[in-house]
Amino acid sequence: LRYIERAERHAVVNADLVTAVCGLDRERFIDRFGADPARTIVVPNGVDTRHFRVARAEERAAMRRELGLPDRPIVLFQGSDMPANRAGLEWVRRLAAADGRFTFLVVGSVAAPERSEQLVAAGRVTDMRPYLAASDLGICPIAHGGGTKLKLFECMAAGLPTVAFAGGVRGTAVRHGEHALVAPEDENQILNALASLAADPLAAERLGRAARELAERYYDWSGIAAGLEDALLRLKRVS
Repeated sequence: LRYIERAERHAVVNADLVTAVCGLDRERFIDRFGADPARTIVVPNGVDTRHFRVARAEERAAMRRELGLPDRPIVLFQGSDMPANRAGLEWVRRLAAADGRFTFLVVGSVAAPERSEQLVAAGRVTDMRPYLAASDLGICPIAHGGGTKLKLFECMAAGLPTVAFAGGVRGTAVRHGEHALVAPEDENQILNALASLAADPLAAERLGRAARELAERYYDWSGIAAGLEDALLRLKRVS
């Protein structure tokens, strides 16, 4: 870890341009590593909102049948095999064991394939869209880790009402009650948040629609790429 910190400090101090995925990370580069504020910019993580879209009710039903999912509220958790996601998976397993109202759908290398009534793990997949389309709700129980969460942005682009820990929305413009429900690290409160969305389809739809609009406005790759291109062209002119 000390070696990594020295390498990061050396890279940041000697770089012509430093990009951070959120304002909090930018401040950390400046405060911790002495990055030049004039050459340290935010280039957010994002999502392709044309690739990921909101599924209609008939599409959701058809995709559930194709994936062999039960006719009950489906809660999606996605992630690669890394420590923060493994910790999130443990939360999902506890939630699935504690409450029989939902089926938790886990997608990605964070879990090997398995199947039960309350938890279905698909393993690594090449396309997230069928699983987003089949789900009613998203969950982002990530309590630590740097940067911002691509899983959150994909759920937002797909219009999935999502329950997240504060760490899961860290560094984003997501606001509790407007774009997602931010729950404390407590099983009962997470389940209550999920149940409130499952019980009120109109409120869930409003939350999902607002999340989708936020993704289109701030986190679409096309807009992010344009901002990065401007920064690179300014750097070239200065150099």
